[in-house]
Amino acid sequence: MALLPLLFALVLALSLGAGAAAVRRSPVSLESTVVAARRHAALTAATARTLGLVAAVGTAVTGAFSDGRAGAAGLTVLLVPVVYAVVHTVVLAVGELTWPRPAGDVRRAGLVRRGLLDAAPRRLLRPAVGAAAVAALVLVAGGLLGGPDGRSFTYTVGNGGEGTLSQSASPFPGWFYGLPTAAGLSVVAALAVAALWVVATRPAVVTDDARIEQALRRASAHRVLQGALAALLFDTGGLLFVSGTAMPDIGPAWLGALAVVLMVVGAAMVLASAVAAFLPAPRVPADAPALVG
Repeated sequence: MALLPLLFALVLALSLGAGAAAVRRSPVSLESTVVAARRHAALTAATARTLGLVAAVGTAVTGAFSDGRAGAAGLTVLLVPVVYAVVHTVVLAVGELTWPRPAGDVRRAGLVRRGLLDAAPRRLLRPAVGAAAVAALVLVAGGLLGGPDGRSFTYTVGNGGEGTLSQSASPFPGWFYGLPTAAGLSVVAALAVAALWVVATRPAVVTDDARIEQALRRASAHRVLQGALAALLFDTGGLLFVSGTAMPDIGPAWLGALAVVLMVVGAAMVLASAVAAFLPAPRVPADAPALVG
Protein backbone atom coordinates (compact mmCIF):
# COMPACT_ATOMS: atom_id res chain seq x y z
CA MET A 1 0.00 0.00 0.00
CA ALA A 2 1.36 3.40 -1.01
CA LEU A 3 0.54 4.91 2.40
CA LEU A 4 2.84 2.58 4.34
CA PRO A 5 6.03 4.68 3.82
CA LEU A 6 4.08 7.74 4.97
CA LEU A 7 2.90 5.89 8.07
CA PHE A 8 6.50 4.95 8.89
CA ALA A 9 7.55 8.59 8.51
CA LEU A 10 4.70 9.64 10.81
CA VAL A 11 5.68 7.17 13.54
CA LEU A 12 9.29 8.39 13.35
CA ALA A 13 8.19 12.01 13.58
CA LEU A 14 5.88 11.21 16.51
CA SER A 15 8.76 9.62 18.40
CA LEU A 16 10.99 12.65 17.84
CA GLY A 17 8.16 14.98 18.76
CA ALA A 18 7.47 13.10 21.98
CA GLY A 19 11.07 13.54 23.04
CA ALA A 20 11.00 17.25 22.27
CA ALA A 21 7.75 17.75 24.18
CA ALA A 22 9.07 15.89 27.20
CA VAL A 23 11.96 18.29 27.76
CA ARG A 24 9.85 21.45 27.59
CA ARG A 25 9.23 22.92 31.05
CA SER A 26 7.21 25.82 32.46
CA PRO A 27 8.38 27.98 35.40
CA VAL A 28 7.83 26.57 38.88
CA SER A 29 4.80 28.06 40.65
CA LEU A 30 4.52 29.03 44.32
CA GLU A 31 0.75 28.37 44.44
CA SER A 32 -0.27 24.86 45.46
CA THR A 33 -3.45 24.99 43.34
CA VAL A 34 -1.41 25.78 40.23
CA VAL A 35 1.11 23.06 41.04
CA ALA A 36 -1.70 20.50 41.39
CA ALA A 37 -3.37 21.66 38.17
CA ARG A 38 -0.15 21.50 36.20
CA ARG A 39 0.68 18.06 37.58
CA HIS A 40 -2.79 16.82 36.63
CA ALA A 41 -2.54 18.33 33.14
CA ALA A 42 0.91 16.82 32.54
CA LEU A 43 -0.24 13.37 33.69
CA THR A 44 -3.37 13.56 31.55
CA ALA A 45 -1.41 14.66 28.47
CA ALA A 46 1.19 11.89 28.91
CA THR A 47 -1.53 9.28 29.44
CA ALA A 48 -3.47 10.47 26.40
CA ARG A 49 -0.40 10.25 24.16
CA THR A 50 0.68 6.89 25.52
CA LEU A 51 -2.73 5.23 25.28
CA GLY A 52 -3.31 6.82 21.87
CA LEU A 53 -0.03 5.43 20.52
CA VAL A 54 -0.70 2.00 22.06
CA ALA A 55 -4.15 1.89 20.46
CA ALA A 56 -2.75 3.07 17.11
CA VAL A 57 0.05 0.48 17.11
CA GLY A 58 -2.42 -2.21 18.14
CA THR A 59 -4.67 -1.26 15.24
CA ALA A 60 -1.75 -1.40 12.81
CA VAL A 61 -0.61 -4.79 14.11
CA THR A 62 -4.14 -6.20 13.98
CA GLY A 63 -4.54 -4.94 10.41
CA ALA A 64 -1.23 -6.53 9.41
CA PHE A 65 -2.63 -9.94 10.35
CA SER A 66 -5.99 -9.41 8.64
CA ASP A 67 -7.34 -11.71 5.97
CA GLY A 68 -5.57 -9.76 3.21
CA ARG A 69 -8.66 -8.68 1.29
CA ALA A 70 -8.12 -6.08 -1.42
CA GLY A 71 -7.88 -2.63 0.10
CA ALA A 72 -7.73 -3.90 3.71
CA ALA A 73 -4.18 -2.61 4.24
CA GLY A 74 -5.15 0.85 3.03
CA LEU A 75 -8.14 1.00 5.35
CA THR A 76 -5.94 -0.01 8.28
CA VAL A 77 -3.46 2.77 7.56
CA LEU A 78 -6.27 5.31 7.37
CA LEU A 79 -7.79 3.97 10.59
CA VAL A 80 -4.57 4.25 12.64
CA PRO A 81 -4.60 8.07 13.10
CA VAL A 82 -8.35 8.00 13.71
CA VAL A 83 -7.92 5.50 16.55
CA TYR A 84 -5.08 7.58 17.99
CA ALA A 85 -7.18 10.74 17.90
CA VAL A 86 -10.25 9.08 19.40
CA VAL A 87 -8.36 7.57 22.34
CA HIS A 88 -6.27 10.72 22.82
CA THR A 89 -9.35 12.95 22.89
CA VAL A 90 -11.37 10.70 25.21
CA VAL A 91 -8.52 10.53 27.74
CA LEU A 92 -8.13 14.32 27.63
CA ALA A 93 -11.86 14.78 28.21
CA VAL A 94 -11.76 12.42 31.20
CA GLY A 95 -8.80 14.40 32.53
CA GLU A 96 -10.75 17.65 32.27
CA LEU A 97 -13.75 16.08 34.00
CA THR A 98 -11.49 15.00 36.89
CA TRP A 99 -9.70 18.35 37.16
CA PRO A 100 -8.49 19.06 40.75
CA ARG A 101 -11.12 20.81 42.83
CA PRO A 102 -10.25 23.64 45.25
CA ALA A 103 -9.35 22.45 48.75
CA GLY A 104 -9.71 24.18 52.11
CA ASP A 105 -12.41 26.06 54.00
CA VAL A 106 -12.24 29.26 51.92
CA ARG A 107 -12.85 28.98 48.20
CA ARG A 108 -13.25 31.56 45.48
CA ALA A 109 -13.86 31.56 41.77
CA GLY A 110 -14.12 34.26 39.14
CA LEU A 111 -17.42 34.60 37.31
CA VAL A 112 -16.29 34.50 33.69
CA ARG A 113 -18.52 33.56 30.78
CA ARG A 114 -16.60 31.24 28.45
CA GLY A 115 -17.61 30.22 24.95
CA LEU A 116 -16.85 26.87 23.34
CA LEU A 117 -13.88 28.19 21.35
CA ASP A 118 -12.71 31.04 23.58
CA ALA A 119 -9.72 29.07 24.87
CA ALA A 120 -8.91 27.37 21.56
CA PRO A 121 -5.55 28.58 20.15
CA ARG A 122 -6.12 30.13 16.73
CA ARG A 123 -2.89 28.60 15.40
CA LEU A 124 -4.59 25.20 15.66
CA LEU A 125 -8.25 26.12 15.30
CA ARG A 126 -7.89 27.74 11.88
CA PRO A 127 -5.83 24.86 10.40
CA ALA A 128 -8.32 22.36 11.87
CA VAL A 129 -11.28 24.09 10.21
CA GLY A 130 -9.36 24.36 6.94
CA ALA A 131 -8.26 20.72 7.06
CA ALA A 132 -11.84 19.62 7.72
CA ALA A 133 -13.03 21.55 4.64
CA VAL A 134 -10.25 20.07 2.48
CA ALA A 135 -11.01 16.59 3.82
CA ALA A 136 -14.68 16.93 2.87
CA LEU A 137 -13.72 18.11 -0.63
CA VAL A 138 -11.22 15.28 -1.14
CA LEU A 139 -13.63 12.61 0.11
CA VAL A 140 -16.50 13.78 -2.09
CA ALA A 141 -14.31 14.30 -5.17
CA GLY A 142 -12.65 10.92 -4.70
CA GLY A 143 -15.99 9.19 -4.35
CA LEU A 144 -17.40 10.80 -7.48
CA LEU A 145 -14.29 10.17 -9.60
CA GLY A 146 -13.64 6.65 -8.36
CA GLY A 147 -14.69 3.56 -10.25
CA PRO A 148 -17.59 1.25 -9.36
CA ASP A 149 -15.31 -0.78 -7.08
CA GLY A 150 -14.53 2.37 -5.06
CA ARG A 151 -10.79 1.70 -5.25
CA SER A 152 -9.75 2.62 -8.81
CA PHE A 153 -9.60 5.55 -11.23
CA THR A 154 -10.44 5.24 -14.93
CA TYR A 155 -9.50 7.67 -17.72
CA THR A 156 -11.53 7.24 -20.90
CA VAL A 157 -10.88 8.73 -24.36
CA GLY A 158 -13.78 8.49 -26.80
CA ASN A 159 -17.55 8.42 -26.72
CA GLY A 160 -17.95 4.75 -25.96
CA GLY A 161 -18.00 3.57 -29.56
CA GLU A 162 -15.31 1.99 -31.66
CA GLY A 163 -11.86 3.33 -30.85
CA THR A 164 -12.72 4.26 -27.28
CA LEU A 165 -9.73 3.78 -24.97
CA SER A 166 -10.03 3.31 -21.23
CA GLN A 167 -7.18 3.04 -18.75
CA SER A 168 -7.59 2.23 -15.06
CA ALA A 169 -5.26 2.46 -12.09
CA SER A 170 -5.51 1.82 -8.37
CA PRO A 171 -5.50 2.37 -5.45
CA PHE A 172 -7.67 5.46 -5.63
CA PRO A 173 -9.69 7.02 -2.77
CA GLY A 174 -13.19 6.22 -3.98
CA TRP A 175 -16.10 5.42 -1.70
CA PHE A 176 -14.43 2.19 -0.55
CA TYR A 177 -11.88 4.28 1.33
CA GLY A 178 -13.82 7.52 1.56
CA LEU A 179 -16.87 6.37 3.51
CA PRO A 180 -14.98 4.70 6.39
CA THR A 181 -12.59 7.65 6.53
CA ALA A 182 -15.47 10.13 6.62
CA ALA A 183 -17.14 8.17 9.43
CA GLY A 184 -13.95 8.00 11.46
CA LEU A 185 -13.07 11.67 11.05
CA SER A 186 -16.65 12.64 11.92
CA VAL A 187 -16.33 10.76 15.22
CA VAL A 188 -13.01 12.52 15.88
CA ALA A 189 -14.56 15.93 15.18
CA ALA A 190 -17.57 15.25 17.42
CA LEU A 191 -15.36 14.10 20.29
CA ALA A 192 -13.11 17.14 19.87
CA VAL A 193 -16.09 19.51 20.09
CA ALA A 194 -17.35 17.69 23.20
CA ALA A 195 -13.91 17.85 24.82
CA LEU A 196 -13.60 21.58 24.04
CA TRP A 197 -16.95 22.11 25.76
CA VAL A 198 -15.64 20.29 28.84
CA VAL A 199 -12.51 22.48 28.78
CA ALA A 200 -14.63 25.63 28.55
CA THR A 201 -16.97 24.69 31.41
CA ARG A 202 -14.65 23.06 33.95
CA PRO A 203 -14.00 24.96 37.22
CA ALA A 204 -11.31 27.62 37.12
CA VAL A 205 -8.00 27.12 38.90
CA VAL A 206 -7.85 29.17 42.10
CA THR A 207 -4.91 31.53 41.61
CA ASP A 208 -4.04 35.17 42.20
CA ASP A 209 -2.76 35.41 38.61
CA ALA A 210 -5.48 35.26 35.96
CA ARG A 211 -2.85 34.71 33.27
CA ILE A 212 -2.02 31.31 34.73
CA GLU A 213 -5.65 30.15 34.70
CA GLN A 214 -6.06 31.30 31.11
CA ALA A 215 -2.83 29.60 30.04
CA LEU A 216 -3.86 26.29 31.65
CA ARG A 217 -7.20 26.39 29.85
CA ARG A 218 -5.57 27.30 26.51
CA ALA A 219 -3.13 24.42 26.95
CA SER A 220 -6.02 21.99 27.51
CA ALA A 221 -7.82 23.20 24.37
CA HIS A 222 -4.53 23.03 22.47
CA ARG A 223 -4.08 19.34 23.32
CA VAL A 224 -7.62 18.52 22.25
CA LEU A 225 -7.24 20.26 18.89
CA GLN A 226 -3.83 18.85 18.07
CA GLY A 227 -5.00 15.23 18.15
CA ALA A 228 -7.98 15.94 15.90
CA LEU A 229 -5.87 18.07 13.54
CA ALA A 230 -3.23 15.35 13.25
CA ALA A 231 -5.84 12.79 12.19
CA LEU A 232 -7.40 15.19 9.67
CA LEU A 233 -4.06 16.08 8.12
CA PHE A 234 -2.79 12.50 7.93
CA ASP A 235 -5.88 10.96 6.37
CA THR A 236 -6.50 13.84 3.96
CA GLY A 237 -2.85 14.00 2.96
CA GLY A 238 -2.71 10.23 2.59
CA LEU A 239 -5.73 10.20 0.30
CA LEU A 240 -4.23 12.97 -1.84
CA PHE A 241 -0.92 11.10 -2.03
CA VAL A 242 -2.62 7.88 -3.08
CA SER A 243 -4.65 9.77 -5.69
CA GLY A 244 -1.39 10.96 -7.21
CA THR A 245 0.15 7.51 -7.31
CA ALA A 246 -2.79 6.22 -9.36
CA MET A 247 -2.52 8.82 -12.15
CA PRO A 248 1.01 9.06 -13.64
CA ASP A 249 0.78 5.96 -15.84
CA ILE A 250 -2.55 6.77 -17.47
CA GLY A 251 -4.05 9.65 -19.42
CA PRO A 252 -2.39 12.74 -20.93
CA ALA A 253 0.64 14.68 -19.65
CA TRP A 254 -1.45 17.16 -17.67
CA LEU A 255 -2.82 14.31 -15.61
CA GLY A 256 0.71 13.23 -14.77
CA ALA A 257 1.58 16.79 -13.69
CA LEU A 258 -1.51 16.88 -11.49
CA ALA A 259 -0.44 13.58 -9.95
CA VAL A 260 2.91 15.06 -8.92
CA VAL A 261 1.17 18.03 -7.28
CA LEU A 262 -1.18 15.74 -5.38
CA MET A 263 1.68 13.57 -4.13
CA VAL A 264 3.73 16.56 -2.97
CA VAL A 265 0.79 18.21 -1.20
CA GLY A 266 -0.28 14.91 0.31
CA ALA A 267 3.18 14.10 1.65
CA ALA A 268 3.46 17.62 3.11
CA MET A 269 0.14 17.22 4.92
CA VAL A 270 1.19 13.87 6.38
CA LEU A 271 4.40 15.36 7.74
CA ALA A 272 2.45 18.35 9.04
CA SER A 273 0.24 15.94 10.97
CA ALA A 274 3.28 14.82 12.95
CA VAL A 275 4.15 18.44 13.72
CA ALA A 276 0.57 19.12 14.84
CA ALA A 277 0.51 16.05 17.08
CA PHE A 278 3.40 17.32 19.20
CA LEU A 279 3.28 21.07 18.76
CA PRO A 280 4.11 22.37 22.27
CA ALA A 281 1.16 23.68 24.26
CA PRO A 282 1.16 27.30 25.52
CA ARG A 283 3.46 27.68 28.50
CA VAL A 284 2.16 28.59 31.93
CA PRO A 285 3.73 31.95 32.88
CA ALA A 286 5.72 32.51 36.04
CA ASP A 287 3.86 33.85 39.06
CA ALA A 288 3.27 37.57 38.87
CA PRO A 289 5.49 39.48 41.35
CA ALA A 290 3.75 40.72 44.49
CA LEU A 291 2.88 44.42 44.53
CA VAL A 292 4.59 46.38 47.33
CA GLY A 293 3.38 49.69 48.83
